[in-house]
Amino acid sequence: MGKSRMLLPFAEVVISPGPASVNGVRNEFLDIIVELLRDADIPARLASLDDIGPENQPAWVSLGDFEPCFVFVQEGDAERARHVAQKAEECRICLEC
Repeated sequence: MGKSRMLLPFAEVVISPGPASVNGVRNEFLDIIVELLRDADIPARLASLDDIGPENQPAWVSLGDFEPCFVFVQEGDAERARHVAQKAEECRICLEC
């Protein structure tokens, strides 16, 4: 018996994809994005491609040589959520300098 996939709520969208792991270690950066979103009163959750199925993957997400993971938010929160995720990405890039 296979793993059952979660059904995507009608008004839920992906705002940020990323690898589930980096060099064999869980990618905690996506967890940080979810936490920042929740701090901004934007409900968010993580899901893997196995959870949602390739048929529900957004067309703009390109699959690389990694297992993808996705940050989901309610469609009405998407614009604010993308702004929060972008700020987190800017901080990460800056810290890597």
